[in-house]
Amino acid sequence: MSIEIPVLASCPRCNERERISAALHPGTSYVQCDICRHIGPELMPMRDMTKEQRQELLAAVIRAWNSLPR
Repeated sequence: MSIEIPVLASCPRCNERERISAALHPGTSYVQCDICRHIGPELMPMRDMTKEQRQELLAAVIRAWNSLPR
């Protein structure tokens, strides 16, 4: 099964569109603007996640970022 990864919206703080990245770390996952360093809502990953679960988490942090008011 393929998980559809949403397109990242612009930064809600500085409106940057190009230099935005999603980070999936062992302790936390989030989207961050590389220009103003604004970090979106953080989601906590589970231990020993499968590739599909990591993709689902990536999609979830992007949806959380995209839902921030602009």
